[in-house]
Amino acid sequence: MSRSRLRLADLLPLASVGLRTRRLRAGLSALGIAVGIASLVGVLGITASSQASLLAEIDRLGTNLLTVTNGRDLQGTEVPLPATAPGALSRLDGVTAVAPTAELRGVHAYRHDRIPVVQTGSLSVRATDDTLLPALD
Repeated sequence: MSRSRLRLADLLPLASVGLRTRRLRAGLSALGIAVGIASLVGVLGITASSQASLLAEIDRLGTNLLTVTNGRDLQGTEVPLPATAPGALSRLDGVTAVAPTAELRGVHAYRHDRIPVVQTGSLSVRATDDTLLPALD
């Protein structure tokens, strides 16, 4: 029993029979691929645009000081940064100095002794180590 073989001349007509007979399916498949590629290009373009906008705004402000603070989860509760955050941030490209600080809750600062205890004037007390002054230059 001999095996049947497909000739090279018959390959293209056989491969295109599905495209020719089911034009709507082929068109919708092509449309799906085009929409997928367009959405991918759009998402990457938005990300690059946002990054460029942020860098331009930082350059416009003329500052090289960024502050990283705790975030919030979906319920709105504060999520503290891990203890390894200063070391991880110092390894990023472009970071020249890192100085960790912490807000001391329950410790208040007053401008003078005649201000009532309940009116802190939005002043807070933060603790830091000896790396803050070199980081601020």
